[in-house]
Amino acid sequence: MRKSLAVAALLANLLCSATAVRADASLEDVRVARQVIDALHLSDQMAAILPQLVDAVGRGLTAHYPQHAKEISEIMPGLKVKASARIDEFMSLMATALAPKLSSTELRELRSFATGPRDVAARDDFARSPAGIKFFSLREEFKREMRERGEQWGAKIGREVDEEFKAELKSRGVRL
Repeated sequence: MRKSLAVAALLANLLCSATAVRADASLEDVRVARQVIDALHLSDQMAAILPQLVDAVGRGLTAHYPQHAKEISEIMPGLKVKASARIDEFMSLMATALAPKLSSTELRELRSFATGPRDVAARDDFARSPAGIKFFSLREEFKREMRERGEQWGAKIGREVDEEFKAELKSRGVRL
């Protein structure tokens, strides 16, 4: 679990990188990058966070419109399911951002690390390898880029949830 979180944080840092990237990332490179993301269970982490964010929106709406608390509480679970269904979209976005930052060989080494033994020796071996050195050196840039991409994706999902929420309220005869 620690390895997954550490590599996930580094992966997030790497994706946020302003470092020069290869323009020739192949579909295979993107596929390998996605395998890394999947091996790190990043979608599981997002699946744990996203419902909490939707719940927070629901609480905010209820605080702002207490007279519609019943309708809000009835609508939010469906919106939570719809928002969660979009997690795969963000994981794919991460993979397409990661693929051009590393060579094909480096991506395969990262995949081997991400899917390999979960021990300190394996982590240390990877960290000393050329691919590991490059991967870890891009950490802060990657975090920044993923934060930006995550905010953009989250804002997009938030707008869609808001539109669906308002449409659902309207269909129930509620005007905000």
